[in-house]
Amino acid sequence: MRSWQSRVFEKIVVLSGRKKKFLSVTSMQAFIDGNRNRARYTLKPAYMKKHHILTLLNDEMEVYVLNSNSNTGKSILYLPGGAYINEPTNFHWRYIVKLAKKTGHKIYVPIYPKLPNFTHEDCYKQLNLLYLDVLRKDPNELIFMGDSAGGGLALAFAQTLFLANRKGPSKLILFSPWLDLSADDPAYIELETIDPMIGSLGAKMLGELWAAQVELSNPLVSPMYGPIKQLGKISIFVGTAEMLLIDAQRFHARAQSEGVEIEYYEYEGMNHAFALFPIPEAEDVLNKVISLLIEDSEILVLG
Repeated sequence: MRSWQSRVFEKIVVLSGRKKKFLSVTSMQAFIDGNRNRARYTLKPAYMKKHHILTLLNDEMEVYVLNSNSNTGKSILYLPGGAYINEPTNFHWRYIVKLAKKTGHKIYVPIYPKLPNFTHEDCYKQLNLLYLDVLRKDPNELIFMGDSAGGGLALAFAQTLFLANRKGPSKLILFSPWLDLSADDPAYIELETIDPMIGSLGAKMLGELWAAQVELSNPLVSPMYGPIKQLGKISIFVGTAEMLLIDAQRFHARAQSEGVEIEYYEYEGMNHAFALFPIPEAEDVLNKVISLLIEDSEILVLG
């Protein structure tokens, strides 16, 4: 049964009006234009000090690092979502700090280039430079994680590494991943009516900007259409009350048809990226994720 906390949180999201910009061309365009001259994203120094978060500048990209002195032999690359335009939220950091405390693994959180001033090409350039730096410092096991657009980006980046015969992640853990930027499936429309956060019209506008000169079906931006074998162990967590349930279900069906084993979890009535929210259902996801992240590791869980 769905928790009362999740129902309350959904009402808060609805009242925030954050979905409105996804429902009309005019509103989304105004939102896009309003982000062209935004200030550079920075995490508050007091928060960084409290949670022992360091920062490094990798070429032109700011990267935050948690558990910088970890020796667990595993590192996590976490790509926060935000429709390729929004920067990490407090909910992202709340979740990532929990991961750091409970696993002991080193976690890299890049503030990758985003819309409207950058496209996927700029993003991949920076991610590849970070990837090379991480491999040099931490040559052991690398795990990719991400939510929403960040989940799609994590999968797409893993696909590029596979196609280039480069070392990829041992695991991909994806929350409500955005896997197909075209948003053309008719089933999106039905789910859009109950999704309190995103809508297909605005999402497609952002997708077209992110894709720039490539087709929306290009795996670089829509990993639904890229290779899915030999990418590492894939785990997907998604809610049944979010538009991107369609992406997750299609990917799961494709994996089954191609004989690719993935861990797939649907949570009844949950909204987009619910795994990051302060609700009991998210705690259940966290417990599953912790098990995935610490398996085969002999580490101290800090609680």
